Amino acid sequence: MRKQFVYRASSAKDVEEHKAHGMNAAVDRNGARKLCPWASEIVEACGGWQVFESVEDARVWKAQ
Repeated sequence: MRKQFVYRASSAKDVEEHKAHGMNAAVDRNGARKLCPWASEIVEACGGWQVFESVEDARVWKAQ
């Protein structure tokens, strides 16, 4: 199971700032998809997106 959080950035500059601190960031959902091509499910969460390798893992996470 692989799971990752991608922070929501308001601009390309913010994306670069997050990267400088070792954090993944994207401006939109498509950016999150590009950062995590292995993802089968991307769920919007507070401050960004939670990215899951399996749909089942995303379902369990949503149910918690």
